[in-house]
Amino acid sequence: KRALLVQKKRCLAFCSMTSKGAWKHAVAGAAAGSVSVLANHPLDVVKVRLQVQDGSNPKGTVYRGFFHALKTIKNTEGLRGLYAGLAPNLVGATVSWGVYFYSYNQAKRRYQNWFQTERLSAPLHLLSGFEAGGVVALVTNPIWVVKTRMALQRKSLLEGSPLHGTEPAQYTGMRNALWRIAREEGLAGLYKGLGPSMFLVSHGALQFMAYEEIKRAMVRWHATCAGEQALACAAVDADHAAQQGVTRGVTRGVTMGVTSAAPASARAATPSTQPTGDLLPMEHAAAAVISKIGSSTVTYPWQVVRSRQQQRMDPARQSQYQSMATTFKSVLMNEGVSGLYKGLVPNTVRVLPASAITFVVYEAVSKMLNGVQDSS
Repeated sequence: KRALLVQKKRCLAFCSMTSKGAWKHAVAGAAAGSVSVLANHPLDVVKVRLQVQDGSNPKGTVYRGFFHALKTIKNTEGLRGLYAGLAPNLVGATVSWGVYFYSYNQAKRRYQNWFQTERLSAPLHLLSGFEAGGVVALVTNPIWVVKTRMALQRKSLLEGSPLHGTEPAQYTGMRNALWRIAREEGLAGLYKGLGPSMFLVSHGALQFMAYEEIKRAMVRWHATCAGEQALACAAVDADHAAQQGVTRGVTRGVTMGVTSAAPASARAATPSTQPTGDLLPMEHAAAAVISKIGSSTVTYPWQVVRSRQQQRMDPARQSQYQSMATTFKSVLMNEGVSGLYKGLVPNTVRVLPASAITFVVYEAVSKMLNGVQDSS
């Protein structure tokens, strides 16, 4: 009973301590999302344009692939075209990552409190990710609708006008887009694509579960290496003591404050590896990339469906992408399974470094904020 009481007090103390610093996860997540978007936005523009390319507009530009799309956008629209929709993407990523990391850590703390443990299992990490993803989807969906539509707006590099005369009047900015969508399409317009977004919650949940498990494996590996090094150093100490004469060395150390065995003992006490709980930035990046590959590939068709639903369409095409089910059916019938993976190459090129950047920045900012709090 006493052991259980001690464990409960320790867990409650841990949860109380971490709840005070919950804001740090939000700040670190927001910073990580911002840096990631600025570095990878052109790839996101290419991905979205390839995702919605269904051949319905014969007058429109047809992109033959990732590199052709990148080159065509650069030549016809310039750098501005590659950064179309940057503002809503930056706001959306900052808000979503901030909310996600905050909600995720709040959910983890709640489960730690419920189960009276500091270390959660993989299913509980997965459940925490699902909770956080659902909150993010509800909060940020209107921003992603605006981002998708602005990324699809095409302007001539020379005239600054739409490339195709049949396109509707373009949005002049994020606020203008939000206002016009709300006025012209209502709340339903702002929440187009929410269905696939809720399914995409599994993407983040799977990634975070894998990320936590990979980090845990890395920490265990470092602990094993540190233990082996400590044993090796202890053996060196024993050999050194035998050669120098342990009795004479200890006596001299007591009387004069110096011991000939000290250098080897110091090496044993301070192994050359980094602390087991403090992974290197490259290790955080590796864990993020590995966890992203599987989750991104499995859930990618839902991203295509979401982009198709969120784009601006003429009335004749609206019924084609009216719901998640009709969108899936339309893509499979007209384009086959490959249609559900359009834009996968730029998405992979984008998300792997983006994921690495996001998690490395998040860990670095969290560590910095913890240091500031500790010093104060």
